[in-house]
Amino acid sequence: MLDISKSRLLIALGIIALFGVITFSLSAATLGTTNKHYENLKNQIDAVAAAANPTSNAPNLDSKLAETIQIRDLMSHLNELQRIAVASNGTRAIGTTVKPPLVNTSIK
Repeated sequence: MLDISKSRLLIALGIIALFGVITFSLSAATLGTTNKHYENLKNQIDAVAAAANPTSNAPNLDSKLAETIQIRDLMSHLNELQRIAVASNGTRAIGTTVKPPLVNTSIK
């Protein structure tokens, strides 16, 4: 009778140990999968943040011609266009004429 009790106890301890090993293995696999998904999500967030906040003010245009444009030259042309618009009642379009206002806006 004592031998049956010991063998049952050993079987029960073996089953408990087996469930413990299985539980530990599943926990480790779940943790590994969660960590992998977290790393993928972190990489995606970093990529979006890098695209939203570029470290360089100059975009990579892959164009020799575009890289030769100087900001001061561009601003000079924009200022000239603005001068034309002011002189032409707010329009820069070619071939448009300045129309007189429909209502006399001058105060006498």
